[in-house]
Amino acid sequence: MPRVRPSTPYRRDPEFSGLDRPPADGVNVPQVTIALPVHRAPGTLSRAVGCLTRQTLADLEILIVLNGSDDETNDAAATLARGDSRIRMIRLPQANLSNALNAALRESRTDFVARMDADDECAPDRLERQVAAMTERSNLAALGCAWMQLAPDGDLRAIMRPPADPREARWRLLTGNPFAHGSMLLRRKDILSAGGYDTRRTRAQDLDLWLRLSRRNAIAAIPEALYTFHLREHTGFSASQEQARHAAELFLEAWNDLSAQGPAPAAELLARALCAPSRAEALGPIEQALTEHGPSRDLLDVWRHAQIVLPRPLAPTVTPRENRLRAAHADAPAAS
Repeated sequence: MPRVRPSTPYRRDPEFSGLDRPPADGVNVPQVTIALPVHRAPGTLSRAVGCLTRQTLADLEILIVLNGSDDETNDAAATLARGDSRIRMIRLPQANLSNALNAALRESRTDFVARMDADDECAPDRLERQVAAMTERSNLAALGCAWMQLAPDGDLRAIMRPPADPREARWRLLTGNPFAHGSMLLRRKDILSAGGYDTRRTRAQDLDLWLRLSRRNAIAAIPEALYTFHLREHTGFSASQEQARHAAELFLEAWNDLSAQGPAPAAELLARALCAPSRAEALGPIEQALTEHGPSRDLLDVWRHAQIVLPRPLAPTVTPRENRLRAAHADAPAAS
């Protein structure tokens, strides 16, 4: 199997130098920029953009990054831009998601840059809630939200709730990616300081950035379900073998960078977990230690071992409240 690991550690993109300077006096700057890269999505782009133009936070700009797009997608984007002066387009001749997002970061002059995917949807108050939370919590470099998973047939599969506590997010990111990329609001100066997206990675670009950010910045989510992720036919963790290889490499690199032992008594925690009467009582103290003390290899090994040996609960079902959310989503007006 070919290796996908970049040959050298990621370094700050020199094209970001000086971009964190404030805009000149008199330049009208909106509150938030939305980075919306699109490759080939002529059938869903209007729906995604419609969610943004109807936001309760109306002081925004939408950057549609035509990421090696086909003619039909280009035409759809041009039609949308003619209908709303807040929409601008950036054209890239070759498809590369990292390049597309870095182009949006370079083009933007707002403090906040939100992500949005061209085939997903978001609630009308998504940006208002996220900007308010980021403004209040100045330590956050990136903020997500709870997000709904919709099957291709329209059924609600689940509501995913990423950690609200940045300390928990720090170690959860070492075991999986709980955040929907399109749901994230980014503090631009922190992303620029981290060097932006790694253009050498063709997959798992978001996981790579979150892992780098979480080492020195805070990442979290608000509990409201404000984003809808449309599942494709493939329902695994990764949509392709290439994505899986990139993610696996990132996880192994991040684990290897951890200290071998932390301050928490790993052996004692594992012994207590093996005697606990329930899975929740077994994992709870381990996860609390990971959150309070930070991740270390021994503590993550204890968590992983407990995950393997403890009996798993039955698969969660969709609750009545989640069904009501799905019904409200189905009744929402379609994009014009």
